[in-house]
Amino acid sequence: TGNEICVHNFTPVTNDEYNKALETRPQRCRPFSVALGDTRRAEQVAADFGADFAVTIRDLMQTEGGRDMLRRLTEVIRERFKRIVTKAKQARGGAAAGAE
Repeated sequence: TGNEICVHNFTPVTNDEYNKALETRPQRCRPFSVALGDTRRAEQVAADFGADFAVTIRDLMQTEGGRDMLRRLTEVIRERFKRIVTKAKQARGGAAAGAE
């Protein structure tokens, strides 16, 4: 099945800090989830944490809705990292690396 790698990055904040950031700078709060339309407030995110944390890509692949979310997430990630990937390819292989 291949290697499974999971990375999580958290910055502890109060519910009020999170909710204020969600209103003013939503991209700072769970940016990939927000990009997919998930704008739950802190209290709901905390309540759903166990269930959310347990969901795997394998689980998502089992339903059309899950596969759709993965397609949208793929687009978001590609767009978010496009500049970094382009620069890395250029650094590795010169101008020819940008052609794909």
